[in-house]
Parts: sequence; C-alpha cells; structure tokens
Amino acid sequence: PALNTTKAPVERHHLFPRAYLKSMGVTEVRDINQIANMALVEWPDNIQISDRSPSEYFPPLADGMDQATREQMYFWHALPVGWATMEYRQFLDARRKLLAQVVRRGFERLSIAEESVSEVVGQLSDLVEEGESHGLEFKASARINLHTGERDDSIEAAVTRTVAGFANSQGGTLIIGITDDGEPVGLEHDYATLKKTNADGLELWLVDHLSHRIGRTAVARLKIDFPVLHAIEVCRIQVPAAPEPVFVNPPSGEKVSDFFIRIGNSTRALPTDEALQYKAERWD
Repeated sequence: PALNTTKAPVERHHLFPRAYLKSMGVTEVRDINQIANMALVEWPDNIQISDRSPSEYFPPLADGMDQATREQMYFWHALPVGWATMEYRQFLDARRKLLAQVVRRGFERLSIAEESVSEVVGQLSDLVEEGESHGLEFKASARINLHTGERDDSIEAAVTRTVAGFANSQGGTLIIGITDDGEPVGLEHDYATLKKTNADGLELWLVDHLSHRIGRTAVARLKIDFPVLHAIEVCRIQVPAAPEPVFVNPPSGEKVSDFFIRIGNSTRALPTDEALQYKAERWD
C-alpha cells in the first residue's frame, strides 16, 4: 500500500519474454504462451526483466540468493539446470518433466507433512558431504554405463549387491545419480532406458528388478524416493537391516545364489563357509 500502486504483488511472467521470442522467430501465440513458459514473479522484478533474454536477466536474480534458497527456487519453479541458455523448444520439453515432478512431490508432501522439503534437502546434503561409508553408498546410475552410454548388466548387478549387502548388515542408504565423490549427475541417462521415462518408471523398474534378484519380501521393506540435490533429482533407496538372510539370485539358468555383506565402505561376497558362519552369528 505504501507504494500507492494498483499493480498486483505478483504477475504471470514469460520466462522467455514475448518480444525476445519474436526476435528469435517464435511468433505463434500458442507457442509463446505455453504453460511451461510461465512463472509467477514479483512485479518490480517483472518490470526489470522486461523483454530481455533469460541469459541476461536471470543470473543477477539467482546470484542474489544464498545456495539453499537458490536450490529451492530451482526445484519449486521446475527450472532445468542451465535453462537460461537452452534453446526454447528444449527448455519447454525439460521444464514440462520437472513440472510433473513438482506436482508429484506436492502430493507426496501430504503424506509426510511433518518433514519439510527444506529439511529433506538439508539432511540429504549433510549425508552426501559425509561421503561413502559402511551405511552409505553412491552410484552414478542404476542401468547405464556412463562411459559407453549403453545399458550394462554389471551396473544393474552392482545396485542389487549393494542393497543386499546393506540388508545383511546393519542397513544403509544407496543414492543413485551421484558419483563416488559426491557429485550429483542425475537420472536422465537411466530414464532414457525406460518405457516410462521419469521417476515413476525408474521406481517400477527397481522394484521389479530387485524382486527377481533378492525376493519380494526383501523389496517390500525398502523405501524408495527421489529427493533433489543441488537442483538435480536423485534416487534414494533406504534399506533396513533384514530379519533374515537376503540372497542374490543369479540370472536365469544359474543355480547358486550369492551372499553379500558390507565391509567398510564396500560390498563383498562371502564364500559358503564364511556365509554360514556369518548367518549363525547374525541371525541364529
């Protein structure tokens, strides 16, 4: 009220402004007014933005925020990393997927109302900073060899072994989409291998794959979710200590199941005699 203006406190803003898009050859109203091109912005910022390109107006806005605020802004506004320099059609495609994730996360919050998203992000950041340990492991992907760009059975097997190793030990957390040194790389490579190319599709695949390899009973105890770290979605699998041994079933045609435990910050297979001794000490 002190500003003595009739302007609304927030306005709907084109992330790629209309005049800017027209200068780039995008002239159809239906293309300019895509929902994925809209955001709510405080009107003084909207006036400042005017018709400038995203690569010009966005960096100063982002630089004025601390890291935690910036991460929340990226997530809740469904902004792809590097969006301000993206080609417009590429931006729309990437943002539509993130908008769907935000809607999904909103519904998830209804069931975990006691835990705010900022708390989830903070807890995850703290966990990752601690690095891999007896109860924490990172995998850059669940299915794809990032060096070859191809699906790799050994990558899938490594995920299975880690989950089984945690279950047979004191439990632990596997985070997929983070390199060994704690750098988030996301899940897009894994998504591309699935019929349903999003978090739901990856969760469905994980449940199906792990059910075949370690059994439905063991999988039913897992908690799988998709938190965001540094504006990048990752997959977190929380594995409780199992009340009975969890064996890894080999691919079809083989007859011997393997037994894994955590030793230090790695997962190791035990030969039969040591597995029997461990079983007797751990559960019998």
